[in-house]
Amino acid sequence: MILQGKDIEKSFGGLKALNGVSFELGNNEVLGIIGPNGAGKSTLFNIICGVYSPTKGSIHFEGKNITGLKPHDIARLGIARTFQIAHAFRDMTVLDNILTALGIDEYNGIVSMFKLAKKSDTVESAMSYIELLDLKDAANKKAGELSLGMMRRLEIARALALRPKVLMLDEPCAGLSYDDADEFINLISMLKGQKISIMMVEHNMNVAMRACDRLVVLNFGEKIAEGTPNEIQNDPLVIEAYLGKEE
Repeated sequence: MILQGKDIEKSFGGLKALNGVSFELGNNEVLGIIGPNGAGKSTLFNIICGVYSPTKGSIHFEGKNITGLKPHDIARLGIARTFQIAHAFRDMTVLDNILTALGIDEYNGIVSMFKLAKKSDTVESAMSYIELLDLKDAANKKAGELSLGMMRRLEIARALALRPKVLMLDEPCAGLSYDDADEFINLISMLKGQKISIMMVEHNMNVAMRACDRLVVLNFGEKIAEGTPNEIQNDPLVIEAYLGKEE
């Protein structure tokens, strides 16, 4: 087990966003976090990544308690994330976006960043991620010129450049067309071949069912189900959470 959450609770004033949520992410596994709007999915994600500290409970990565660490410290340990809204540097090229991510442990300032970014081995490494994510034709384009689907690929390439052991995907298919979402599912299969564990929040049930090995379902801040996609889609509590209770 590479990542584990134990009895996570989070309150914002009088509102309890999460209540006793536990999860486990295995090595080379794709775990989906799903649930209706307001279920607590993003809150759980932000706690894992260090944006929030839990009111109660703990997060463990490779057996180490990382609860309350800052996001940059968690990233350096080997947990990288993407965002629902792409955070690429829009005025920089695709190549330069990935070069900045590659130098996270080396850059001490702007000058050293540009000096190290031009080293041939660094550029070669960046190009390997560009090719992996099928971005070669866009390598010298500015990120702001990319389609949403290509921007999502750039986000993942930048995250992979951090050399993570766990990749956190925050609604990676939000706003994508059916064809782009289909390509994303193929991309997830490819990433599993890179020996990376993946945890993703996803609203698109079709994507979640096809891309994930297991699913954790949240509703009103509590875990109501956990299992394989087949088990989840037939769970009465999950059906009720999404469709409502029959009168």
